[in-house]
Amino acid sequence: MIDGNIYDNGNSTTYKHIGVEPNSMHIYQVRSKRDTDTSEWSEAISVRALVGIPANLACLPKSRSLEIVWDEVNGATNYDVEINGDIVANASKTSHTHLKMEPNTSYMIRIRAKNELGNGEWSSYIECNTAPDIPAGLSATETTSEVNLFWDNVEGAIFYDLEVDGIVIKDITGTEYLHSGLKSNTRHIYRIRSKNEHTTSDWSDSLTQLTTPEVAVPTQKDTIFNFVIVAPQKAGQNECIITVTYNPEELEVFDLCALTPEPETKIGDIDGTNISVLEFSNGRIVYKIRNANRTVVQIIKFLSNTSGHSKVTYTIQ
Repeated sequence: MIDGNIYDNGNSTTYKHIGVEPNSMHIYQVRSKRDTDTSEWSEAISVRALVGIPANLACLPKSRSLEIVWDEVNGATNYDVEINGDIVANASKTSHTHLKMEPNTSYMIRIRAKNELGNGEWSSYIECNTAPDIPAGLSATETTSEVNLFWDNVEGAIFYDLEVDGIVIKDITGTEYLHSGLKSNTRHIYRIRSKNEHTTSDWSDSLTQLTTPEVAVPTQKDTIFNFVIVAPQKAGQNECIITVTYNPEELEVFDLCALTPEPETKIGDIDGTNISVLEFSNGRIVYKIRNANRTVVQIIKFLSNTSGHSKVTYTIQ
């Protein structure tokens, strides 16, 4: 007798109760019979079915971790998580985040519920593919109107998404991008992520880049004027590099450093200052500033060959 209903089991001493609901309780009694004679019923026993199989198993992959989620199973107290044949977790909730995964790798995952009565059956396997690694080495070079971005190649990546000032440019196939049409001395923020046919990595750290400052200097032919550069203090930085560009047809350098009594026109250390001239070529000057942990003022004297305006750019690194 099962749950008050009598079933004829023939002369077999075993019975398999199929189609029961997971975690459901059932009461069983047995009696023997011969022809029309029957014995008394045995003492009743109560048996609870094992918990059911977790449904809606899914994974949320990142580059080096997997978040695995599933539906709650009635009566379950814990869940075993199996990844590639190894039980890796005994979870008490309906999710598990597994760390130390390999990027761009396929994993087979299944779940089973359990309680004090034992383990339920395993779910079906799902395949979960981690994302490629987060791109490293995001860097940039700049001009007055462009920022050229570079990053390291990521193994297994098919495309890259680049976020430019909050706008995502999708499916870049290479490892560089030219951001053009910019104004001088403007700030821009970038970050990069990789993607394969399955999923997308997290974003890299942000890179902030300024376009090169450009000054339109009013000029009068055959007149000398001062061009002043202020290099602000940078904590923890002992040196900085200042690069100046100008149009040599419009301007001539009369003095590389107006801070000294005599005009400076050669490469080398400038006596009495913390400034060195590393390069002095046609239209380009490069200075090195020592002891850059304090604000430094540098002055260049230009001689103008034209009247009107002449553009001078400078960068401080």
